[in-house]
Amino acid sequence: MHPRLGLALRTAIAGGLAWAVVQLLPGSEARHHAYFAPMGAVVVTSTTVLATARELLRSVLALSLGSAIGLLALALVRPDALTVAVVIAASVLIAGWKLLGTMRAWVPTVAIFTMVLGQGQPVAYATAYTGLTSLGAAIGVAVVTLMPQLITAPLDEAVRRLWLSITERLAQLQDDLRDGGWEASFGTGLPDTVDIDTVRRRVETRLTEAAETARIRRRSREDLNDRLAQARAVHRVALRLQDLERRLEDLAAPDEPGKPAEPAELESRVADAIEPIRQALQRGSVDDLDQALEETLTALDEKVADYPTQRPGLHMITPVVDDLRRLGQAAGEAVRLTVAATD
Repeated sequence: MHPRLGLALRTAIAGGLAWAVVQLLPGSEARHHAYFAPMGAVVVTSTTVLATARELLRSVLALSLGSAIGLLALALVRPDALTVAVVIAASVLIAGWKLLGTMRAWVPTVAIFTMVLGQGQPVAYATAYTGLTSLGAAIGVAVVTLMPQLITAPLDEAVRRLWLSITERLAQLQDDLRDGGWEASFGTGLPDTVDIDTVRRRVETRLTEAAETARIRRRSREDLNDRLAQARAVHRVALRLQDLERRLEDLAAPDEPGKPAEPAELESRVADAIEPIRQALQRGSVDDLDQALEETLTALDEKVADYPTQRPGLHMITPVVDDLRRLGQAAGEAVRLTVAATD
């Protein structure tokens, strides 16, 4: 089930249950303000249990603060343009408390509602608003706990996009190295053909959501843990690729006095070393990856050794070789875990 559809279903169930529960409460006051309960369920229900529980605690705190501000204002002044403005200012300042998170907007909202609509029965109104909304929020947590969503679909999609971005970026690096030279390719940064960082951060978000689900859901936990391991491995490949890109950018910096004086062959050897990594990711196979990578890196080392030792900048190739080796190791791990997760 798609995460959005699952969220809509659970939110609807939580809101309906919240309304039904309020109808069972004694007294007419609760039923008169029954709409607060489903509102609380809708606001806090999230994709994961832990996220929903956090929103519950934040909402109860925000509701309590807003009610307290509104009650205090009613005890001291009558609502008019000036006093409403003062209450709004005070409640917005208090809502800046970091602990309130996404629920901070409730503080001024509840404060104004309590102050303006609670005249005559301020305590009853504040109690109904805070109590029933909190009740609905608690029902939302219960529904998400009983119906946790195994959110592998968005994680798998984010990992797939990152994998494609990595392979496309590697191909772009090879083209730049072979065609443009250090200056043309990396002098002002790599061409932004694929925004690795944006896609990588999306994977981080999905990893966090899936990890929270894994803590709660016992069924299929082993399968989810395999997917988490595979996603983290692909994420590491992206990080290693970014390390290599930064190294190449530094190597080609315009004011860098240590650039290789005759880089053409070295560029080609670096591009050759990228090839087995790209092929392994593209094919989803690590056959001969280690051997092919070591052969290309050895050829690169040998080419560096052919140059006179006084040649400026050659010492900067060694970190590039290290980055390529780490990238290859990360890619190999990612492919092996991916194969294991799909078996």
